Amino acid sequence: MQKKKPIYNLSASIINTYLFYLKIPTEDSFQSVINSVNKVFIPNKYFDRGNIYEKEVFEGKHGKVSQVVQPLAKQVWGNTYIEFPEYTIFLSGKADAIDIVNNRIFDLKRTNKLYEDSYTENVQHYFYFYLFPKIKDFYYLIAEGKEKIEEHHIVHIERPSQEELEEKVKSYIDDFFLFLKQSNLWESFTINHKHKGGK
Repeated sequence: MQKKKPIYNLSASIINTYLFYLKIPTEDSFQSVINSVNKVFIPNKYFDRGNIYEKEVFEGKHGKVSQVVQPLAKQVWGNTYIEFPEYTIFLSGKADAIDIVNNRIFDLKRTNKLYEDSYTENVQHYFYFYLFPKIKDFYYLIAEGKEKIEEHHIVHIERPSQEELEEKVKSYIDDFFLFLKQSNLWESFTINHKHKGGK
């Protein structure tokens, strides 16, 4: 009888903590990876500010940004299974707003300063294109400013070919898992992110 492969939960957020560490390798950024692997959540002012901004947008308090997303389906979960030779991944993610008529996702971001490559190179849109197969366009709606919002920006990502999408998603996962193994975090990940539901 063939042994059943383990199933692990995965999302864009944990991959992004790892990618941020690769970009800015400090003790704090590595600790963020460890916390994500161990499912330890430590709130901070930036996380809280982002949640407040998102809530205000949904409540209609941010002009054109609110006008874009208010009529749309909000906080929509997507999930799917991805098969690898040694394990199965249960990939999930929650889209801020989805335009199901025009096949678009809008993701709200609040930042001190815009660095466009933080979005064009973000794993999030690749994962969401994978999770929502009908989506053709992904828009980051970015509010920039330290104390108050000074500017709004849009970063638009078009859906890649299915071949490129498959390659990108699987390579992100492979590279992340290799990093976990090299950093002695793999066992903790397999314990804390083991999928408890059936397939």
